[in-house]
Amino acid sequence: MQKSMSKDRILKDFLSLFSGRVFGAALNFLIMIVLMDRLSISEFGQFTYFFALMGGMQLCLDVGMDNSFVAMSAGTYSDDRKLYETGEITFLNLKYLLGILSIVVSISTFAVKQDLLLFAVMLSSIPLGLADTLLTFLRVKGKFKSVGALVAVINVVRLTVVGGLAITKSVSLDSVMYGYVVSNMIYFIVCYFSAGVSKWKLLLDSDILRRIFSFTKWLFLYNVSIMLMMRMEIFFLKMYSASGQISENDLGVYGAAFRLAFFLPLVTTSLTAALLPKVAQIKDRAGLDHYLKKIRSMIFPVAGILAVAFFLSWPLFHYGFAGKYDTSVPVFQLILLGVGSSVFSNTMILVFYSTKQFNLLVSLSGVQLILNAFLDWILIKHYGAMGAGFSMVAVRLIGLVIVTYFVMNKLEFNREEDKSLLVNKATSV
Repeated sequence: MQKSMSKDRILKDFLSLFSGRVFGAALNFLIMIVLMDRLSISEFGQFTYFFALMGGMQLCLDVGMDNSFVAMSAGTYSDDRKLYETGEITFLNLKYLLGILSIVVSISTFAVKQDLLLFAVMLSSIPLGLADTLLTFLRVKGKFKSVGALVAVINVVRLTVVGGLAITKSVSLDSVMYGYVVSNMIYFIVCYFSAGVSKWKLLLDSDILRRIFSFTKWLFLYNVSIMLMMRMEIFFLKMYSASGQISENDLGVYGAAFRLAFFLPLVTTSLTAALLPKVAQIKDRAGLDHYLKKIRSMIFPVAGILAVAFFLSWPLFHYGFAGKYDTSVPVFQLILLGVGSSVFSNTMILVFYSTKQFNLLVSLSGVQLILNAFLDWILIKHYGAMGAGFSMVAVRLIGLVIVTYFVMNKLEFNREEDKSLLVNKATSV
């Protein structure tokens, strides 16, 4: 246990992912700065809505299965390569089927809305979601340097395509979003040839599929809830601004704060991706206590990052945009508290993969989703972007409290060593 959770290995994997994400985040930050400057506040709000929709469609191709595959396949790649390849091809084919379903949904939406830009945004989410699956295979194989590099690639492509469009005199919301469509397609092609996927064949192993669905049934509900919760404020702002109940600029004000505060979640994403293959192997309370000590050691570094961002927020928004987004500053500062608490709740949530008590995750996300919808319905209508910020923070803080309670009091470890998906299948053949 201690060997698999060694500090050196976790740190190395984390830094491989984190360095790529930091580089990519820096480029993404530049793109957001350019777009905030070049687009009007209302146009940037529409961009935020389309970007959230793209991310939501992307996650529909995951719904918890990518992390399930990592957790169930931990250690199998090196033990039985042929068996792993069977699982890999089956899993990829399953994602292709979900991609086809997403295409049908996109075409149906276009038939109703007759909105070509909306159709293109929805359609371009499919290669983005499939690219995430290809990165999942690299994570299973321990190729975190490649994952970090590919995470940076998407932002290099976006800076080249979208940034190039954004600095032209004829920049518009349409041209920017079509730039993202092109970027997503390029990114999928790069990931496909970099992932070293097993030779494709028409294969859907029924036993592997059964185990994937059995492992993922709770994660599906959890990830759908999280997907909606992460974008709830944006969708409510869009709804209320479209009906005229709040200013059209409120979506842009919140969108600017939300997008620029997105630097901190990259820490969480990198850390959890590196930790999951190890945390999934925790089998007892002693291992859990060892892991929780590592989480507690993050308090001061995260607090330091939050403090620096908090005090730099005013000059960043005021002087960086000539006062254009001054009203985003208090919203940004609120969001910092929310994403800061998410760093700790998301790292603690990983232990549910080792106990397989995903019903607790659904309970957590269900409470948060209902609370989020209620607070957004009340607060955004009356306080606009600021109300969205208050709702976001309240839901994340309550989530952290619930996760901590579940981890400390509700987790139950199976005394018998669990076998991964592919190992179980090997013994049944």
